[in-house]
Amino acid sequence: MYYLKPRVEVPPPIVSTTPGTWSYDTMTRRIRTTILSRILTENTFHSPHHLESLLQLSSELEHASSTSITLLLPNSNAPDIAQWNSLLSVYIDASQHHTWLTIPWVVSE
Repeated sequence: MYYLKPRVEVPPPIVSTTPGTWSYDTMTRRIRTTILSRILTENTFHSPHHLESLLQLSSELEHASSTSITLLLPNSNAPDIAQWNSLLSVYIDASQHHTWLTIPWVVSE
């Protein structure tokens, strides 16, 4: 199998580091204060682990510019966790400090 090269140069990925942009607002405010807050208030959690994980995510996003990206917990029952961890592992590098804002928006969102 071979892959065709694009005829135009592919632009760099969108990141969330620029205040005032849609991606910055999404990662620093909207996900935490709108989406996660609704998830937390409109749902009943039958597992303390699920609630704890969402609260941890909210805390990480509150400090999105300084919170390092980590792999997802392997004890999750999510069927696609290996694929997500493979994708995230590219951004977990001791030589660079990747945060919720510095990785491509399509990954962090």
